[in-house]
Amino acid sequence: MPTFATANALCTAAELAEVLGITDRRVRQLTKAGALKCARTKLNGMHFRLADSVQRFVKYECDLVTEQCAVGNGEYERARTRRALAAAQLLELQVRAQEGTMYYAVDVEHAITTQVTACKQRLLAIPARVARRLVGCKTFKEAFDVVSEEIHSALHELTGYDANYFRKSTEEHIASLGVEEQPGTNGEAA
Repeated sequence: MPTFATANALCTAAELAEVLGITDRRVRQLTKAGALKCARTKLNGMHFRLADSVQRFVKYECDLVTEQCAVGNGEYERARTRRALAAAQLLELQVRAQEGTMYYAVDVEHAITTQVTACKQRLLAIPARVARRLVGCKTFKEAFDVVSEEIHSALHELTGYDANYFRKSTEEHIASLGVEEQPGTNGEAA
């Protein structure tokens, strides 16, 4: 490392680079960007006042770090906001599930499957249930009424939504899976 008689001594770009721990090319880049300032001398080449150049370089580095921190804090704040928003949305969904105004997709799928299966079984049972009654029918209207009554009875399985039936069916389904508690009802997975 070069030695200088005073802090205000003149030095070349290579000597300043060695003092600052950067390359002389970087010294020229910083000079072009205005972070460092050449001294006016009668000597050939770029020369710098040591003390002024070190102070300018330190200020430049501090400003750069401050700028990077500001950008980093903005990203951190955005990530923190996204996380808080996601947590709030999850909590809202859990509250709605507990109130019975929102259901988990797997619960809805189970309840609908149960209803459709019951309707299917009733529809498939119609021929066996009405065959004997149709033997005694003398008119088309009598036979039509018997079949129509059975079909409407079977389709009635699909028409009504019963929240208590849905809740009971869901609880039975969860119990059959061996799960003790509905996922998300207290913020924990079962």
